[in-house]
Amino acid sequence: MERVANLGISCAKGVLIAFFFMELRAASTLVCFVALVGVLWLGILFGLSWSDFGTRTISPAPWLSR
Repeated sequence: MERVANLGISCAKGVLIAFFFMELRAASTLVCFVALVGVLWLGILFGLSWSDFGTRTISPAPWLSR
């Protein structure tokens, strides 16, 4: 439960940074679209990395097995 709360807080901080410091609320539609595509691409990369990490098994190095 703590991890979910931490993830929610960090997402909220990211949204605040994007809207206020990067001034996306006053930006053109193209800039907002590019920012959204960047976030979606980051999500795809994280998803693929997590699926790869989740399906790996622990196996000893070949030079250590006898």
